[in-house]
Amino acid sequence: MNADKKIQELQSKIEELESRILYAGEAEKYQEQLEFLTNTALDFLGQTDQSDIFEYIGEKLFELIDDAIVIVNSFDEAAMELHVRYIGGVDGVVDKIVGVLGRQPLQQNVTLTEDAMQKMFESSNKLYLFKGGLHESSDGSIPKPVASTLEDLIHANETYGITFERGGQLYGTATIITKGNSRLEDPKVIEGFIFQCSIALYRKHMEAELRKAKKEAEESDKLKSAFLANMSHEVRTPMNGIMGLAHLLASPDIGSDAQQEYVQLILNSGDVLISLLDDIMDISKIEANQVVAINEDFHLNELIMELQGLFSSELEMKGKKEIQLAHVLSLDDPSSLVNTDRIKIRQILVNLLSNAIKFTDTGRIEFGYRLQQDKSFLFYVSDTGIGISPEKQKSIFERFVQADDTLSRQFGGSGLGLSICKGFVDVLDGKIWVESETGKGANFYFTIPDVNQSGKTAEQPVNQGLKASDRNWEDKTILIVEDDHINYQLLEVVLKRTRVNLLHAVTGMDAVKFCLEQPKIDLVLMDVQLPEMNGFEAIKLIKQSQPTIPIIVQTANSMNEEKTRADEAGCQGFMTKPISLNKFMSEVDKFLQKA
Repeated sequence: MNADKKIQELQSKIEELESRILYAGEAEKYQEQLEFLTNTALDFLGQTDQSDIFEYIGEKLFELIDDAIVIVNSFDEAAMELHVRYIGGVDGVVDKIVGVLGRQPLQQNVTLTEDAMQKMFESSNKLYLFKGGLHESSDGSIPKPVASTLEDLIHANETYGITFERGGQLYGTATIITKGNSRLEDPKVIEGFIFQCSIALYRKHMEAELRKAKKEAEESDKLKSAFLANMSHEVRTPMNGIMGLAHLLASPDIGSDAQQEYVQLILNSGDVLISLLDDIMDISKIEANQVVAINEDFHLNELIMELQGLFSSELEMKGKKEIQLAHVLSLDDPSSLVNTDRIKIRQILVNLLSNAIKFTDTGRIEFGYRLQQDKSFLFYVSDTGIGISPEKQKSIFERFVQADDTLSRQFGGSGLGLSICKGFVDVLDGKIWVESETGKGANFYFTIPDVNQSGKTAEQPVNQGLKASDRNWEDKTILIVEDDHINYQLLEVVLKRTRVNLLHAVTGMDAVKFCLEQPKIDLVLMDVQLPEMNGFEAIKLIKQSQPTIPIIVQTANSMNEEKTRADEAGCQGFMTKPISLNKFMSEVDKFLQKA
C-alpha cells in the first residue's frame, strides 16, 4: 500500500472519529436542552406570583445564553407601557448605565405605539432581530445618541426581541443583546422556552381572572341578599304603619284630631312606598338603557328655590329645625333660564339633599350651582354630617351599595339613590363625585355640560292651588275608563265636587261604545290595562271616529315606551299612578277649559 493511500485512510478514520465525537456532543447538548425545557416547564407550575415568573424568565434566559445581556419586561395594558422587571449581564456597569440614562435600568418604562404593538403580535413567540439596535427595541423611547452610547458601553453586537403572547393577550417581552462577536446559537430552544413562558403567564392570568370573577360573584350575591333583606324591611315598615293606622281609623270612638293625625301618617307612609317604587323603576330603566334626556326651558333659580322650600319643610317635619339649609344662586333670575332635563336634575338634587338631611343632625346643609368657564354647570350639595370613609367613596355610586350596609345600620333607605344619580348624570353626559372625611361631612358634586342658556321666557306653571270645590264643571262630561273599583271611586269622589257629569266604562270596548253613542264627551280618562280590549287599542278606535276628543292616559307603568305609545296613539296627556290629586285636577282643568 503506497503512502498516499495510507494517508487517505488515516484522514478518513480521523473524519469518522470527529463525526462521532461531534454527534456525541450534539446528542449531549440536545439532551441538556431537553432537560432544560422539561425542568423549566415543571418549575413554571410552582410559580404562584406573576412577578416571580418574570424574574424566573430572566434568570433562566441568562443561564441559557452565553455572554449576553437579558432584559425582561412586563406589559401594562391600561398604560400601554413595558415595565423593566429583570436585567442580567450588566454587573459592573450599572452605575455607568445610570449616568447615561439618568435613572436606574429597572425604573425604565417604554410606552408602546400601535405600530410597535402590531409588530410584536406579528412576531409572537419568535425571535426578531432589531436592526436599529436599542433605539428600535425601545420603540424610539431611547434616543439614537443615547442608545449608541449604551451599546458602546456594554459592547453590544446584536439586539433581539421576543414577545410573551397567548390568546391575543400580550404579557411582556424579552430583549437579548449579544456581546462582542457572539451570536445566538440555539434560537429554537429560546423560542421553545418563551412559548412555555407565555403559557405560564396565560395560566396565571386566567387564574387571576377566575379569582376575580369568583370574588365579584360572591360580592354580588352578598349585595343582592343584603338588598333584598333591606327592601323587605323598607316595604314592610311603611305597610305595617298603613295597615295598623287603617285599623285604628275604623274604630268608632276615634276623635277628629287623632283621625287627621292618622291620615297624615298614612299619607307619609304611602309617599315612602311610592318613592321606593320610583327608585326601583328608575334603576331598572337605567340598567336597560331606557333613560333618555328630555330637555325643556326652565329657570334654575326657580328650581333651587322650590327645593329650598320643600326641604325646609322636610327639616321641620323630621325635627331637625336647628340645621341651617342654605342655597347659592350664581346667576340672576333672567340669566338662569336654561334648556336641559329639568326632571332629572331635580331628582338628582332631591336624592342628594335627602341623603344630606338623613345623615346630618347638626350644622349646615348648602346646595346650589355655579356656571363654569367651559359653560357647563357645576351643582353641589354639602353637609356637616357623618361623612363617608375613603374606602366606601368609590363604591357608593354602585347599585345596592350603602356606606353602612349592616343589618344594625342606623339609617334607612334602599341603597339605590346614588346609583340613580350617577345613571342620570351619565345620561346627561356629566360627571358625579364625592369629597368627604369620616365625621366631617360630605360634598357631592355633579356637572352638566352643554346646557343651553336660551334667553327665552319660560312657560309659567299652571296654577295648582285651586281646590276641587273651587271649580265648576257642571256643563262638562268626563268618561272614566277604569276597571279597578277603588281607583274609580277615588276619581269619582274628587271629581263630583266639581259638579261634572261622569260616565264610567270598565272595558276598552265599553269606552269605544260610549264615545260612539254619547253626543258630547269633553274628556276621556283612559286606563291602559283593561279587560277585553286594552286602552291603546280603544284609543285608536275612538280617534278614528272622534279625532279631536282629548284623552289622558292613566297608567301604573312609568316606562318610557308607555309614554311613547300614548303619544303615538294620539293622546293629549299622560299620568302615572299613583296620581297627585293637585296635578290631576290642574291637568283636567287645562283640557276642559279648551273644550
